[in-house]
Amino acid sequence: MLKKLVRRDVIPYILMFCAMASFAQKKPNGKGDEQGMVFKSQSRLVVVDVVAKDKLGRVVIGLRPQDLQISENGVPQKISFFEDHTYARTGPLRPKLELPPNQYTNFPSERPKDSLNVVLFDLVNTPTGDQNYARKEMLKALENLPKGHQLALFILGNRLQMIQGPTGDSDALVAAARTVLASPSRMVQSSTEVEAVNDQLRSLAQQAGGGGFGTPSPVDEQLRVALTKEQSNLATTRVEFTLSSLEAIARIVSGYSGRKNLIWLTAGIPFELGPDMKADMYHRFRDRREFAPLLERAEALLADAQIAIYPIDVGGLTVGGMDSSMSGRTVTFTGKEYSGALKDQSDAEWNNRIAMKSLADQTGGKAIYGSNDLAGAIGTGIEDGSRYYTIAYVPQNFRPDGKYRSIKVEPAHGELELKYRKGYLATAEKPASSSDAAKLLASQMLIGVPASTALLMKVEVKPPDGERKTVRVEYAFAPGDLTFQDTADKKKRAVLDLMAVVWNDKGQPALSTSNTEEAAFKEGTAAETFPRGVPGRQEFTLPAGKYMMCLGAMDRATEKIGTVWVPLVIEDKK
Repeated sequence: MLKKLVRRDVIPYILMFCAMASFAQKKPNGKGDEQGMVFKSQSRLVVVDVVAKDKLGRVVIGLRPQDLQISENGVPQKISFFEDHTYARTGPLRPKLELPPNQYTNFPSERPKDSLNVVLFDLVNTPTGDQNYARKEMLKALENLPKGHQLALFILGNRLQMIQGPTGDSDALVAAARTVLASPSRMVQSSTEVEAVNDQLRSLAQQAGGGGFGTPSPVDEQLRVALTKEQSNLATTRVEFTLSSLEAIARIVSGYSGRKNLIWLTAGIPFELGPDMKADMYHRFRDRREFAPLLERAEALLADAQIAIYPIDVGGLTVGGMDSSMSGRTVTFTGKEYSGALKDQSDAEWNNRIAMKSLADQTGGKAIYGSNDLAGAIGTGIEDGSRYYTIAYVPQNFRPDGKYRSIKVEPAHGELELKYRKGYLATAEKPASSSDAAKLLASQMLIGVPASTALLMKVEVKPPDGERKTVRVEYAFAPGDLTFQDTADKKKRAVLDLMAVVWNDKGQPALSTSNTEEAAFKEGTAAETFPRGVPGRQEFTLPAGKYMMCLGAMDRATEKIGTVWVPLVIEDKK
């Protein structure tokens, strides 16, 4: 049984996320949290990818289930699934989907492999002075990409862009990477740029009769407060924008099989992970408690998509003092102030490395810093995560109490170096509200955002014809991809949110509409009840013209999203 529930306009959400893409012009007033980001279990089956190496750093191949032991909160667990991905292999070519006219799908067409590498070139959290060198090293790494590796390239700038989809073609990746240019980030400053601002504050304070930083005047203090507030706003925006981008990447690559290695080229991670985040001397996240839900959701999506993160510090080997960002500027320091600035640089670098290592440890990746060989670091990330083991277990005495559950994997005998995700939050999954569902869908349906594959679907678009003047969209979802939950009337029900966003040939939103539908059954299975797939339907009117349409759907229970982009031409019948 399929039941249509509501229909609503979502233009406000689309416009809101368009505004978010211009984040540098928006100053948030939100607050955050000092708690770290940890995994949130969305089902009782816990999946863990494990990279195993010997004392010499060589990948250990041929392990069996009995060779590994896994425990949760110190309690041994029974391995219920085990798969070896240490041998270089690829799956057979997927048959090319020959769809009838006006039918489209977001089903990945690439050859399935054991792992997918995703390079994220971060312009938001990286000062311009570090971007050019990082770009040069990225090109070098892509030119020497080992055969058999599948890689996608994303840029985090004014918005998240996938400039090259998953491919093993080194030439295509290099050509895409050459289009990336250094771009100043208005959300991050180098340490010496911060000192330049401090120098200007000193001068202004002295002109107003103050005695410098040693004996601050009221004007000096007011300027300090203004600067601190501005830096706090920038930090808040960086955290929110970076987390939303990680969510988007997880949704985009979720439909690809196997482990995903996210190689993150950045000069800084604006948050820390783990159940016990270490104190930050700069108190970057003090009193910002609403970050907790964002952190938890992003981490849950990363876990579901089997993403391990490899942060690479593009700053390389650092030397205290001025950097290239200060070229052509004059900065005055006393000896005490200069030594204090060097200490701040050292503390900031140390805090950044803690954040990188925490992020890598929590997701099963590896942090790479303190090296100028960025090309080699990228290659290390690709090779390190390409051979691994996947194990899964059903936790004993599972309780959705919201507490952190630590995971420990050990060799049954001998000594091995094992990398894997370290735990998760055992929280009861609360279905998103209708409003939250619209916001989540809208965030994945902007121009430039690639198709999300967490929820696979097929759609048929019927343009106006002689019988009807409306555009009709018919959806079909595999029953096994949806979560059916028990209801009070002893049925099993899945809730689907559907959304259509239409953009005109000028890149402007022309129309958006959404509706929520229920699919339910009482006897048998979902596959038996919906042998041709769980259906969905939308219908709307558009004037004659050329459009690009994004069709999206979300499983309300799991927040898994699927989107597909469809060209649409409506002829003028007059």
